[in-house]
Amino acid sequence: MSKSKRPDPKESDDREVLALSAWDDQRSIGVKLEDDGRAAFAYMWDGEKYLSAVWLYNHPHAEVTRPRTPDDLPTPNPPEFILEPQIAPVSNESEVQINFRGTTPTEYTALIYIRDRPHACLAAVEKIGWCVSARGSGPYAKAMTVAERTDGKFSVKLE
Repeated sequence: MSKSKRPDPKESDDREVLALSAWDDQRSIGVKLEDDGRAAFAYMWDGEKYLSAVWLYNHPHAEVTRPRTPDDLPTPNPPEFILEPQIAPVSNESEVQINFRGTTPTEYTALIYIRDRPHACLAAVEKIGWCVSARGSGPYAKAMTVAERTDGKFSVKLE
């Protein structure tokens, strides 16, 4: 995970930006996770073409505002679309794993694990992905439920 600074016009100091990218050569798709200190999102792309995005979490004291310009994105998810409690923000690369699946472009998915638990899913044919912290179908994520099976694996249901 790399760290860089991005100026925030609403704050006097800079926010740290965490970014992690994973690429699947077999499927020619990639996932980029970005955390700007207010919220974290994951994006799926095919080369330079954007396919899908999903909200992952808000930071605890992030101010929720509606985006006015593209520079305002990503913005924290509104509270009415969040299940509490949320996970703690990712602090290093080892906390995130991305598993790619699918044999054809219409089947391509990426399951995002945070701290060894499924947290979000992106699908190439869906502009908005799913997240366990999402309530219902919000502007940045749809609901996803995860259950741990007796064999230690997980069962994922996309709503």
